[in-house]
Amino acid sequence: MVWRCIRPAGVPLAVALIVALAAGAWVPAAWGQEWRAPRVSSAPTGPDDPVWRTVPALTVALTGRDRFAGRTLPLTAQAAVSGEEIFFRFQWPDPTLSVTRKAWKFDGSRWQHQPGNEDRLSLLLEITPIPDFATQGCAAVCHLPPGATTARGGRFGTTSPAHTGDLWHWKAGRSDPVGHADDTWLGPVSDGKGGRKPDAGTGGEKLNETEDKTRPRFAPAPGKSPGKHGVLLAAEAVPIEDYSRFQAGDTLTYQMPLMPTGSRADIRAVSAYGKGGWTLMLSRRLNTGHEDDAALQPGQRYPLALAVFDDSGDADHYESGVLWLNLAP
Repeated sequence: MVWRCIRPAGVPLAVALIVALAAGAWVPAAWGQEWRAPRVSSAPTGPDDPVWRTVPALTVALTGRDRFAGRTLPLTAQAAVSGEEIFFRFQWPDPTLSVTRKAWKFDGSRWQHQPGNEDRLSLLLEITPIPDFATQGCAAVCHLPPGATTARGGRFGTTSPAHTGDLWHWKAGRSDPVGHADDTWLGPVSDGKGGRKPDAGTGGEKLNETEDKTRPRFAPAPGKSPGKHGVLLAAEAVPIEDYSRFQAGDTLTYQMPLMPTGSRADIRAVSAYGKGGWTLMLSRRLNTGHEDDAALQPGQRYPLALAVFDDSGDADHYESGVLWLNLAP
């Protein structure tokens, strides 16, 4: 699950907002903001490409949920169209670079999983119309048990196979090191499970553990170093033959990113962490031709919603309200 909300099922949005205001609860800081995506003469190659200086920026105040309740997170968002592709640029403050995701650490006698999660950003578009999404955003796809007062325990998905969403999920530790965001789609919840599913193809991550799960099974080849942010890629991992080579304090990736294929590989990512924050560019073809992706058309307007996760699980995040993406003709 990626987003979760606390609006009880069946409660109209207007009523929910009035109740929230009266109780001093959260109200999305960004609701119905217009986000222009002009055409640019050349495709940006990364988040620091000079072309971004010509693109208008939208400032979005994301609202904190659960562990981040009562806080806001300022996010700068830009979008541009070049040829048959769309490009997004995001920038937000984050005092720590987080990619741990249960990484192994050796204490001199045994291996243990470290605490910590990873930084993430997700973006949700409609593939087919989702009832109320254009006015309620994530509240339209969040389903909680009766009487729930927090986002924990909720399910993320639609109520019918006829309603589907396109979920872009950038993960600092599990997708960024291979230059992608995880391309997933949203369908109906069922049997107590959420509706998020991977796009067609392969991807995700490979677990680095021995059969008895007491220590890592793979490491970089001798003389080689891990990749971006110290993350070991599955394609570069080799079996550990001699555990005596490790010293106290050594760490190894637990969830090793796999290079995605097929429709799951549609979203490219280029990121940089520095000066206390992330700068990220995501790009994809406007229309991939895949049924598990939103087909975007120049000159059209689309509702979407964003969420940012700071070294946190699904319930603890910052979220936008509905943003309206306006694509240049």
